[in-house]
Amino acid sequence: MKEITLKTLQTELTELASAIEKSWIVSTYSLDLFPDLCYEFLEKYSLDFNLSLDKILQELPNIDLPLQTFPEGEFSDFPLTLVRTEKILIDMYFWFKSDTSIHNHHFCGAFKIIGGESYQVSYRFDKTNNISPGLDEGVMTQVKNEHLTLGSVNTIKLRDNFIHHVFHLGKPTITLCVRTPFLEGEDLSAFIYPKYRVVISKISIPQKKWLQILRLQLEQDPGYLGTIPWADGEIARMLYLSSLRQLQFTPEVANYLLNYLEKKSSMSDFFELLKKQTLLNDKLKKFGLITSSSEKKID
Repeated sequence: MKEITLKTLQTELTELASAIEKSWIVSTYSLDLFPDLCYEFLEKYSLDFNLSLDKILQELPNIDLPLQTFPEGEFSDFPLTLVRTEKILIDMYFWFKSDTSIHNHHFCGAFKIIGGESYQVSYRFDKTNNISPGLDEGVMTQVKNEHLTLGSVNTIKLRDNFIHHVFHLGKPTITLCVRTPFLEGEDLSAFIYPKYRVVISKISIPQKKWLQILRLQLEQDPGYLGTIPWADGEIARMLYLSSLRQLQFTPEVANYLLNYLEKKSSMSDFFELLKKQTLLNDKLKKFGLITSSSEKKID
């Protein structure tokens, strides 16, 4: 296994991004063709990855890093963007304890397992009803289960063309991702098995400030919930998302919100599924199966 450094890896990946872009320009930057193009290049790209976290820690202060895709570490246990051009970026994601939710994508490209292994479940979502802005009901169907081993490559297609849930089995599992930036006008969706889609759209600065004040009010006076205008669809959606992602809330407050929203909502099964996602994930890890909490009791 050849010895590599973070700097030499960054140089290698910069050359890889350049080669992909030269091929992509021939198709006039078609987003439909880009995932397959990335797949082809990643299949050929051989990397004996032997960088430990200690080595990365030593080298990082001396590396010129581009704008980071996830500056606050919002995705994986350690995300690192090594290459960014106007149209292509290359990220590495280190997974020690985190797994993904069921989600689609507001970018496209491909990823390769360069350390560890993963178990991936893919789905199809057929919408049947729009309940409110940002919340859809439909039928979720499991279409594929696969064990992703060292060297496995997978395309990432846009929107609902690629919905998946990934359980990372290695400690760590490391994925190398060649992708577009987040595409303007596209929103990420999270899926609550077996039948809901929640759009994770960006929350505006005023909405964030509103949520921060709400958090303070709830922590000091839980009775304040009675004054929230639940009939306002946008506020309700913000609170669904905040509870789902525990955005701006402590776990205790998020759980309190879920319990309160459940009483106010006719979609009790939706909130039951939200609250049981962790348990569902544990079941999936153990058995590699999808189980609907509305049909079977989750122990």
